Parts: sequence; C-alpha cells; structure tokens
Amino acid sequence: GASLDISPQTQFEAMRTILPQIKKIGVIYNPQETESVVQQARKAARDTGLELVAAPVLSPDKVPDVLRSLDKSVDALWSVADSTTFSSASMEFIFLHTLRNKLPFMGLSPAFVKAGALLALAVDYQEVGAQCGALAARLLAGENPASLPVTTPQKAILYVNLKTAETLGIKIPPDRLKGAVVLR
Repeated sequence: GASLDISPQTQFEAMRTILPQIKKIGVIYNPQETESVVQQARKAARDTGLELVAAPVLSPDKVPDVLRSLDKSVDALWSVADSTTFSSASMEFIFLHTLRNKLPFMGLSPAFVKAGALLALAVDYQEVGAQCGALAARLLAGENPASLPVTTPQKAILYVNLKTAETLGIKIPPDRLKGAVVLR
C-alpha cells in the first residue's frame, strides 16, 4: 500500500527552511490518539536540531488553556492529525491565537494555510500515484503482496501564506520559497 503520511523529520526540515531560527516546536495532542506520532516526532526533532515540547490535551474544551501554556516556551506550533485538538470547535481559536501571539503555525494541509497557518506540507498525489503504479507492476510481475513494503511519499509540496508571514513579522527570503506554492 501507499501511505499519505509525511514524516515528522521532513516536516521539521520544511519548518527550518522557512524559520531557520526556531529551536523549540510545540505540539498539542491527545495521547490516547496520537502518542506514537509524537514519540516519533521527538526523535525527528532531535535529529533536526530542535526540541519538541509536547502538551497533552484530553478534550477539545481544554485546547485554549493548553495552547496558552505553550506561548512563552516555543518558537512555533506544529500540528498532528488529532481529532481532539483539531476539532471544529477548537480550530478558530488555534488560528486566531497563533496569529495574535505571533506564533508561526505549521498546519496539516493547504486548507490550513488558506485559513491562516504559515505553512504546511502536502503530498504530491501524482507522485503517490506513480508509486502505487510501481507497486501494481511488481504485483503483476508475480511478487508476493506480503513482501512489498508500504511506500511513503517521496515528494511533498510546501505551501506558504505570505500574508500570515507579514502579520507575524516574518520576512522569508525568496530563495527559500523556491518550489513552494505561495498564497498571498
């Protein structure tokens, strides 16, 4: 099969491209839902020269308090696909809070960037389709399906919101936007 998950390391490297000065990245998450992702991300952060500051949230109504607790201790906010923290009830608060507090926010998708996140990575669906085609060709050639690895995206597309960057007071050199989809 083909996974659509972009590794935390790739995400952190993208953050460093746009925000080279960051040292600490915050994440709010429900341990019952995304603990394994956060544990993997801790290692990826260390490997990228960053510190991941993880703040557990057990219910959507606790998101504001937990997010406020990160304000002074992190340089940016990273998101994981977690239905507790990113519920419809909490999304508006997260976007407004990160903009008001000048906290760069890496969202989950281009839709987050359109809504006000500074950046996001998205899979290149053509590339994933090509990977699936390669797997199908191997199956048709007689390989055992159980012997084939799950593929992960080899290419991701960076989305950046320049209006958000301006609001946050971040100047992004044009060379760091090479290949990115830029929203204004």
